[in-house]
Amino acid sequence: MKNCSVDAATISAVAVDVLATFMSESVSAQSLPARPPGVTWEARVGLTGSVTGELVIRCSEAFARRAAAQMLGTEAESDEVAQDALSELSNVVAGNVKGALFADCALTTPTVTTQPHGAAPDPSVSVALACGADRVDVALFLTAGLGTR
Repeated sequence: MKNCSVDAATISAVAVDVLATFMSESVSAQSLPARPPGVTWEARVGLTGSVTGELVIRCSEAFARRAAAQMLGTEAESDEVAQDALSELSNVVAGNVKGALFADCALTTPTVTTQPHGAAPDPSVSVALACGADRVDVALFLTAGLGTR
């Protein structure tokens, strides 16, 4: 394996491309204020192999439902449908990040949880994106095998 690293520009480019494609709207990386208190939906995809860690997408319930509606062409009538859409979105972002890493690793099955937004550990790389009127955070937590820059 060649020596590889990841930076915010790489994560941002991947996430902007995937979100813009899925949502069919403008997406941009921005310097945004801290996420306000409230319930956050999180989709997590693990990386295992020569690189280990986790990619996390944080968003509002409204964004997850909007993503589901965009993907399915109809309103998300249940939390499960919205969570499935967010799970798929996170899997595609994680797959593209994995490709950018040039690392020998696999992805775990995405999991989606809802929880009050609070203090979280510092990620290795994090970007905040504006997708329409919604904020979407993408964070990469690395535990072994890769440097960040």
